[in-house]
Amino acid sequence: MIIAGLFASIISAYEGKSIFGGLFVIYLLFTALTTVKSVSWSGRRLDVVLMAFAFFFSAATYVEGFNIWQLPGHARAGVPAAMMFFLATISLLAGIGDFRMLREGALRGTRRLARHLWRMCFGLFIATGSFFFGQAKFIPKPIRIGPLLAALGVAPLVILLYWMWRVRLRRRLAGIIVRPESVITPS
Repeated sequence: MIIAGLFASIISAYEGKSIFGGLFVIYLLFTALTTVKSVSWSGRRLDVVLMAFAFFFSAATYVEGFNIWQLPGHARAGVPAAMMFFLATISLLAGIGDFRMLREGALRGTRRLARHLWRMCFGLFIATGSFFFGQAKFIPKPIRIGPLLAALGVAPLVILLYWMWRVRLRRRLAGIIVRPESVITPS
């Protein structure tokens, strides 16, 4: 997924469009990955840079959203201003989460798993939404059914809501994490 985000940025640059959507996906997926397993070369300095990127992306996207809102139809190239505000808010929330993590230290338990889940699922939502909504013309006509494409496009958000409820709101990990049988000692 990180490589797909990189290629999305490269293709966007080639077409003269903004590369920040692909970079935001890379940001979400990389921070989700490092939440679960830290990378040897990443440290606090990289976390600060990533947090700054989230705040910068949020501010730039809010500005773009307000610019688009002033256009007739409140959309530019098929992208409505509401989508820009939505992405800016998600980026702002991610940046706030990064700030809290930097201030409090490493996350543990359900908070750590919830951070990983929402960033992974939201990165996947951006990818599926971009494909099923933005590139529908490349899907074969017999299966280009509006409700099916919409369901596939938002499926990662539905899955995210379920798992956030299961992990964070129920505050339980029962049934999710199971000890390997080699660790279980006979009584």
